[in-house]
Amino acid sequence: QIKGKVIDQTTKEVLAGATITSDKGDGTTSGLDGTFVLAKTKKGQDIKVSFVGYKTSKLDAKDDMVVEMASTSIGLKEVAVFANVGVDRKTPVAISTVNAKFAQENLGTQELPELLKATPSAFMTKSGGGYGDSRINIRGFDSKNLGVLINGVPVNDMEGGTVYFSNWAGIGDALKTMQVQRGMGASKLAISSVGGTLDIITKTTDAEKGGSISQSLTSYGQSHTVLSLSTGNTKRGAFSFVGSTTQGNGYVDNTYTKAYSYFLSYAKDLGSKHQLQIIALGAPQEHGQRSSRLTPAEYDKYGLKYNKDIYTIGGDQKNININYFHKPIFAINDYWTLNSKTKITTSVYASFGHGGGSGAIGSYASTITKNADGQLLMDPQAVINANSTTGSKYAIRNSINNHEWYGVLST
Repeated sequence: QIKGKVIDQTTKEVLAGATITSDKGDGTTSGLDGTFVLAKTKKGQDIKVSFVGYKTSKLDAKDDMVVEMASTSIGLKEVAVFANVGVDRKTPVAISTVNAKFAQENLGTQELPELLKATPSAFMTKSGGGYGDSRINIRGFDSKNLGVLINGVPVNDMEGGTVYFSNWAGIGDALKTMQVQRGMGASKLAISSVGGTLDIITKTTDAEKGGSISQSLTSYGQSHTVLSLSTGNTKRGAFSFVGSTTQGNGYVDNTYTKAYSYFLSYAKDLGSKHQLQIIALGAPQEHGQRSSRLTPAEYDKYGLKYNKDIYTIGGDQKNININYFHKPIFAINDYWTLNSKTKITTSVYASFGHGGGSGAIGSYASTITKNADGQLLMDPQAVINANSTTGSKYAIRNSINNHEWYGVLST
């Protein structure tokens, strides 16, 4: 037998689920503690260790071997330091980490927070059921009291502190790791992380040339397509791209989705101790929502997919609540190693949020008309509004939220 352990070369964390094979056909995967056993392999035989997001290692088998896997992502170590990612059983913070392999195998057409359903002290729900409307609570606190960071950059809304995951729909396709730091976190930023910190680290520039395409389909008519490309590390630097599109019906009635996402990364060495990285990511989207809660009677009569925020006007069925937004982040990161004891990591970033959402305004008129499914018929209401001498009794409003955000972070 050959026994060993697979760990991350940088963080020294164990890697569960790595694939280990020998040239004699023997194979296994590493357990939750990173350990593995090759029952039919002898000392000196060639073995291969592979894991999503890491360079494949080829080495000779030996007793109690420790296989250190190097990431294929350029600058990932620097981003992890910059974003204050904790190391399990080393950083004195209660943490849970989701890696790229877990995300690749479990995310599918789900939203990013849904990867945390099994995380201690974290509660996740799809809220109304619209795409991107998921909410997460950690230790009982909602996103207003959680510090949410993407590559070390805070993304809590500047108006109320809420995080709208519809702004980051598709970011799971470019996810490298996501860490929940419960309670007091490792972040040095003065953010409102009373409940904890959600640290999202995207892929950095891939050092290996290649590409992939994948597609997911749901039973209710939603499709999700992802394209990933990388030039590899060249003399002119390395460039990576991940793009995705999500289209079609939502699980809940009339919660349609038109969403796109993009992740662009360029890295260039400015000498042996100096590296520059440029990152751009964003997710323009539009989706229908369900804001009105169902009564037990409505649930029993119409079922889980029922949406009473639907109205009909001119023969067309529409949603009262539509959300649309685009909040890209652009960052220039500089990693500079001065000497063996001092490294300076600096990020200059900008974010531009543009979009809004619709909803109801006014009170229901006494003559409001509903169809047999309890949904609004707006043609009669339009007549009432037009004949009113005191203004419209009920209408659809549109609220706009635009902002610009600039920052510099240096560690």
